[in-house]
Amino acid sequence: MKKNLTIPFILLLSIITFAASPTWETPKQVRVASFAVNEYSHAYYGNIKNLNRSDRHERMFIETLFSRVKQKYPNKKTYSTYRDFNISAKKDQYGTAVLYQSEFVFFSGHGKPQQICLYDYPMNISSGCGSDVCPNDQCGKVYGGETRWVIFDACLTLNVNKDGKLEKPLTAETVDLSKVGKLISVFKGVHAILGFYSLSWEDYKYADFVYASENLYDYFTKYFIEEGETIWDSFNMANADLVNDFTRFGRHTGLKPAIAFLRGFDENGIYHDTSMERFDHTFNRPIKINGSLEFFVMYDVHGEPEFYSPDTAWI
Repeated sequence: MKKNLTIPFILLLSIITFAASPTWETPKQVRVASFAVNEYSHAYYGNIKNLNRSDRHERMFIETLFSRVKQKYPNKKTYSTYRDFNISAKKDQYGTAVLYQSEFVFFSGHGKPQQICLYDYPMNISSGCGSDVCPNDQCGKVYGGETRWVIFDACLTLNVNKDGKLEKPLTAETVDLSKVGKLISVFKGVHAILGFYSLSWEDYKYADFVYASENLYDYFTKYFIEEGETIWDSFNMANADLVNDFTRFGRHTGLKPAIAFLRGFDENGIYHDTSMERFDHTFNRPIKINGSLEFFVMYDVHGEPEFYSPDTAWI
């Protein structure tokens, strides 16, 4: 699978040791915390248009994930820890949710670089503002505990380029280290975060088959659960499939899927490449950035992705 340029960022933190011998295995259960927002008329931030299919994206992810897990691993429990839509997917609800007890965290809605927009307010993809009281758009969330994978089904969430250069290749000249730092700050045990370097989009066409943007997650769970592909290849190939579906109808907008992940040796000398983890071969402990672990952002390009200026209102 093609892999684009990756830029490593090393973080030196205090050493934390594991209490028991870690191994790679299939998760004992599959719990999902999911949040989806279609309706933004009550948002208090910018001129945000409503979306049409975010709840369908969430539903496709949940239904196909649970169905395929049950088919391949019939003894595993699957259930939702949180499942909030629109008015119940508010900033405070997301901010106080106990997400570390879920193997997957999924959000579908509007996004910007290092931000997701809940029903009422945006939230930074960062550990927060560092104060006791944060402005509404400066609060954040960290991901760890039992959480292995986070998926931000939202525009530009993993784009770490400098403002005005969002569409440029990721290089030492285009990277914004402050944006990188925001992403690094949420890695408190999570293995990888999936999202987009470009605008994402929602659409559907009826033909011999329902060609819908939510099919992205049908493809993803097929690759990841049913076929045993790696987390990155599953998401990357699913995006390629979705773009190919819509190209036949004359839609030329592409996608630039991305992953934020860790690679290197942890403080116990164990080697990780969390972009290469599979559902049946995932580390059974939180992975924290210490030892010689490096943080990476990686993307691929399918079709002709679109971007917008960070000065533009939420779209």
